[in-house]
Amino acid sequence: MTSKEIADLAAWTANSIQTTLKFDGRKLDDAGADIIREYVQTDLTNWDRGNKVTVETSTRLAQDIMAQRRHETQTENEVFISLSVLSSKFHEFVEDQLRQRAAEAKRLAATMPAIKV
Repeated sequence: MTSKEIADLAAWTANSIQTTLKFDGRKLDDAGADIIREYVQTDLTNWDRGNKVTVETSTRLAQDIMAQRRHETQTENEVFISLSVLSSKFHEFVEDQLRQRAAEAKRLAATMPAIKV
C-alpha cells in the first residue's frame, strides 16, 4: 500500500466509526476520531513496513497512543472501546489480507504462460 492509501483507509475507518456511533446515539468528537485515525494509520504503516502484527503489538500501540493523546478528547470512553476492538481484530485483518494475496499469486501463477529464457 502507498502512504496515501494508508492515510485514506485510516481516515475512512475513523469517519465510519464516528458515523456508526452517531447512529447508535453516542458521540465521538473529532479529536477522538483523529486518535483512532492515528492508530489505524500507524498500525497499517508498521504492517506495510514488514513488522510482525500480533494482538500484543497492536494493543501496545493503542495504549501508547491513548496515553499520549487522551487529554485531547471529551469522548475518551468511546475512543478507548474503539481502539480496543480495532487492536484485537487487526491481526485477523492482516492474516486475511495475506491469505488473499497468496491466493491471487497462486491463481496468477497458474494462468500465466511460462516464460522461456
